[in-house]
Parts: sequence; structure tokens; C-alpha cells
Amino acid sequence: MHLKKVILILISFSVAWGQSRAGVRAPLLPNESLKKQEIQENPNKTAVSILLNRIKTDEDLDKKFNKKTLQPYILKKVIKDKSLQSGGGWGSSGGGGGVACFQRAEDAAAAEKFITDGVALTSELKSKITSVVTLDFWEWQVKWKKNDNFELMDTSKDDDFNNIVLRAKENMSFIAPLFIYRLNQIGSSVKPSNWIQKDVISRIYDSKPKEALPENCRLVQLVARYTKQGKYKKAEALNNGKKPTVKIEVDQDLFSRLDPLNKAILVLHEEMYLLGQIIGYSSSDNVRPIVMKFFSKILEAKVINTPLDDGMRVQLVSLFGDYVMFFGKDEPISGVSGSQESRFRSFYKMMKRIRSNITSCYTKQGVTSDSKSEEALQIIKTCKDQAMYPSNNESWFDDEMSFIFISYYFISISLKLSNGELILAPLKSEAFRKASESNALNSCQWIEENQIRFQTLQQKATRYCEAIKANLTPMEKDQN
Repeated sequence: MHLKKVILILISFSVAWGQSRAGVRAPLLPNESLKKQEIQENPNKTAVSILLNRIKTDEDLDKKFNKKTLQPYILKKVIKDKSLQSGGGWGSSGGGGGVACFQRAEDAAAAEKFITDGVALTSELKSKITSVVTLDFWEWQVKWKKNDNFELMDTSKDDDFNNIVLRAKENMSFIAPLFIYRLNQIGSSVKPSNWIQKDVISRIYDSKPKEALPENCRLVQLVARYTKQGKYKKAEALNNGKKPTVKIEVDQDLFSRLDPLNKAILVLHEEMYLLGQIIGYSSSDNVRPIVMKFFSKILEAKVINTPLDDGMRVQLVSLFGDYVMFFGKDEPISGVSGSQESRFRSFYKMMKRIRSNITSCYTKQGVTSDSKSEEALQIIKTCKDQAMYPSNNESWFDDEMSFIFISYYFISISLKLSNGELILAPLKSEAFRKASESNALNSCQWIEENQIRFQTLQQKATRYCEAIKANLTPMEKDQN
């Protein structure tokens, strides 16, 4: 069901129920709730806000169904439609929230109506704001800093939030480089330089703070993200390789009050939340803790196999699913044999074929991907095991694929001797390229010194190692 239809039905039902209690006729029916002309006259407003404003002006409407009480109810219901799609145009798909604290609780209470109604604060109320931070940062301060025992990296000498974003990604690239690669791709859709400045952004009810806010603080909307809809589906990035088209509006006053670190957190929040939208996230609650880990002090050392290492990769897969396969058709990659780009392309082809074999296997047995019965889950597991078994793949694997399979699945995942993602991600920083090549050579050494029972696979991988070693420069040979 399209988002607009869901909204109209919910509003009509709610208003009709409230007005029947007040003894008046409900004027908002599905076929008359939103006129085309009204949308055209309010290009910067969503269907929800237009209807809510009209509801609010109806003097006969039961006071219990005013805009303040009805809006959270409607959005809470609508947000359950995780595809967040309408027939076309732009539709809200989330945003980034913050916490604004005032001098006194009375000031926060006075500001609440402005915040809820999406109206800019008066100059007097703005002057009483003592701090503005992202909700991600605020939760870290009051909860995760103490409970998870991690400190943030030092950004006191960096005034450019874009540099802080790059630092955070560079640090995480040594732990989860494949995720960083995909995050960089989605990041091109949400560049801060393209954000549209606004005097005020209406609240989006897509987050629930992990702790209660102090009486002098209120949730505020820092940015709102809109997705170009039309034919876009939540799984399009996975199935068709397409990135969603988005635009972002930012509250320029609140954004200017953020320090560089919080601005960087907001940027990364938008990138990760948009990536989460692809698999159906309609709330940032699961995303915010991960965002803050990107700014962890321990990552600054760029040491492989830190306490965050393997656990972080598992957590990212758990939250974001099959992100390795996202945008494959939208942004194809190429490179000479032996390069990071070539290995990633081979890995993508391998995974695409293996996943296709898995799907074909359980579909023939009458099982779907969302089946939940114990029998169905066992069938899916059996199909995965069969599709991944080396002897079922070594005949069609080329030399590079064979090397990847042993390096990633044997050495990294099974034996946990290395981070196999380092040899696969096509990241371009010089530090990462050196780490990638070093790990590739270490994998070659393991392949040469150990015998596995899949001889064809090992022979092909060995031939690949001989080829990449032959292409090393004299300096590279000396260093390795």
C-alpha cells in the first residue's frame, strides 16, 4: 500500500472517530483529504503536515485530536510500512535528531510547542539554548560511555567536520573495509554540501532515546531526509544494484550550534541510516550505537585484530545484512588482475552466483526466504552448506576466485588468522593499499605452507599467488 494512501486512511479514521464523539460531521474522507492544488501550493510540506495543519484549524474538532496528539499517533502507524513508498515524488524516509538543552525546564517547556508544530523558535528562546548535540552523542554520554567503556577519538584540534568523517572511516577501514566501501558509495548521495538549509525542520518520530531526557532538554530535528520514490523499492539496491535518490533538509540554526565532532556524527548517521533504509529500517534506534563506535579512540591506532575487530564485522552484517552485494550494477568496478579492484569484482561474482544457487535450491523445495518454520530453516541451511562447499565450486572458480575462497573462508573466517576483508575492499588510501597487499602475501604464504584436501582449489590459488608475486617491484619484494 502506498504511503499516501496509508496516511489518508489513518487520518480519516482518526478524525472521524474523534468528531463522532464531538457530534460533528467528519469532513476528511479519503477522496477529499488532500487536493492536488494544496500540495502544489505547499511544495515544501509533506502530505502529513498539510493534513495535520488543516485538522488543527477545524474549531469543531475534538481537542483530544489536535495536531500535537494526533501527529505521533499517525507517524507511529505509518512508520510500520517499512518500504516507505508512495506512487511518486519525494517521501520522508527519516532524518537525524538532536538534543537541545535550555537554561531552565520552563524554557524547554515553552519551546516544546514550537518544536512539535515545526515552527522556528523565537529569538528569545534561541538565546536560552545552552547546548545542541546529536542524539547519538547524547546517548553515548549518558549510557554507552560508561556501560561500553569506550572513549572517543580526540577531535579538539580539528575544526573541519568533513576531516573528522574521513578520519573515522579511515580508522574503521582496517576493521570493516567492505562496509566502508559501501558506505562511501551511499555517502555520495548525502553530501553535506548538497543539504538544503531551512529555518526549521518538523519533528520526525523515528527514534526513541535510550534514556529519559533531563527536564531542561528536548528532542529536536536537525535534518530530514526525503527519498525519490517512483519505482524505488526497499530491496532495490540488493536486487537491481541501484542506490536511492535522496535530498536532505537541515535546520541551519541548530546545525550551526553543533561542534565539529557532532556535525561529523550527524553526517555518518545519515549515511548509515540511509543504508539501513535499504533493508527496511524505519527507525535509527539500531543505527546510533554503531555510529558512535566509528569514533572510538581505540581505532586511531589502526591496529588489526583490536577488541572491536571481529565482533564489529559480525554486528554490521547483523544490522545491515548483505551489504557486500549492494549497488553492484549501479557502480560496477574493474581493475587489473591481482589488484584490490579485481579481487572485489571476482568476490562479487562469486557471491552472486552462490546466492543464486542457494535461492534456486530452497525455492525448488517450496521454501521462501522469509519462511520461519524449523523445517524450512533447515532446508535453507542445507542449501547454503551445499552451495558453499568447495568441491561444488572449484570447477568454475578461476585462479583469483580460488585464492579469495581460501583466503576469506578458510584463513579468515574459519581459522581467524587474518581479516580477509583487507584483501577484498577496493579502498584507495595508501595505508590501506599497503595493508591489503601485505595480507594478500601472507595468505599466499599460508597457501604454500599448508595442504588442504581440495587440490584443484589449492592449485589454482597457488598459481594466482605466483602471478601476483611476479608482478611485485624489487622494492616490494624486499619489503615482503
